[in-house]
Amino acid sequence: MQQLTGTARAGTTITVVLGPPGRRPYVVSTPVIEATPATRLAWAAVIPGAAWLPHAIYTGTHEFVLAALPDGGTRLTHREHFSGLLARLVKEGPAGGDEGFEAFNQALRRRAEA
Repeated sequence: MQQLTGTARAGTTITVVLGPPGRRPYVVSTPVIEATPATRLAWAAVIPGAAWLPHAIYTGTHEFVLAALPDGGTRLTHREHFSGLLARLVKEGPAGGDEGFEAFNQALRRRAEA
């Protein structure tokens, strides 16, 4: 994730610029399905460029979940889940997605710990 714009509130639409390192990014505008402060942010998107596609065909639900740790720290769980008819045919998410998410997670960690 290179950029996220919009208001993180359930029912609003945010714009997300995504792209693994070294590859051309793509832009998706997607509805926020949950935005609970200090707990969870989630949105659900279809294939970039295929907003006309029904969610029952293919949807990627992306979420960040925060959990307090006993030592006063916070655990961030960052995940994406694919559902719909096409998701059953594809074993993995978008090409380079794991590398992009890992780069994002490391950048977020450095920022949070600074």
